[in-house]
Amino acid sequence: MSESLHAAHALDAFMANAPSEANRACEVRVVVQRQCHALNIRVFDGALAASGTELGIANWPETNQWIEGDGVVYWLGPDEWLLVGGETAKENARLADDERLPTASVNDVTGAWVQLDLLGPGVRPLLEKACTLDLTPEHLGAGQCAQTLLAKAPVVMATHTDAERVTLLVRRSFTEYVANWMLASGPAGATGFCFDDAD
Repeated sequence: MSESLHAAHALDAFMANAPSEANRACEVRVVVQRQCHALNIRVFDGALAASGTELGIANWPETNQWIEGDGVVYWLGPDEWLLVGGETAKENARLADDERLPTASVNDVTGAWVQLDLLGPGVRPLLEKACTLDLTPEHLGAGQCAQTLLAKAPVVMATHTDAERVTLLVRRSFTEYVANWMLASGPAGATGFCFDDAD
C-alpha cells in the first residue's frame, strides 16, 4: 500500500469544502485531530495492576469515566479500555496480539477511530438532537464517557471540565456521515471545522 494511502485522513475530502471554524460566530467549533493513535485493551481476571505495569498505565478509569495521563484512557466495559494518544499508545502498539503478554490483550485500532473535539455553546444542544443520553452537566459531568449512538452512528462521547467541550471518538467509516450530520443539523453558519494542526 502506498504511503499516500496510509496518510489519508477520513475527512480529507469533507474538509476541503467544509466551513471554517475561523468564523468566531460559530456556536460549534469542530477540531479534527490529524492523528489518533489508539489501542483497545482487554484485561484478564481483573489484573489491572499487573497490566498497568506492563503497559505503562498508572491508573485505570472507573465505570463510564476517562483519565488523562500520557494519552487518554477511556472505560468501554467491565474489562475493556481504549487508550488514545501519547507515547504510551505508540510504544504499546508493538504489543498488539502479543501472546507473551499474560494479563491483557492489546489490539492496535489506530485506523479505526477519528477524534473530533467539539467546542462552543451550541455543542450539547446539537448533540441532544440525535443522542438518547441526558447530556446535561448534572447527568453527564466532567470526566465521564459513554458509548452511544449519535444519529445512529456508534461513538464514544467524553465530557470535560469545560461544559462547552465534548470529545467524540467516531468509527472511521462513520466519520464523514457524522460530520455532514453536524453541518446539516445546526443553524446555518453555526458549525465550523478545522484540523488541529491548522494555522
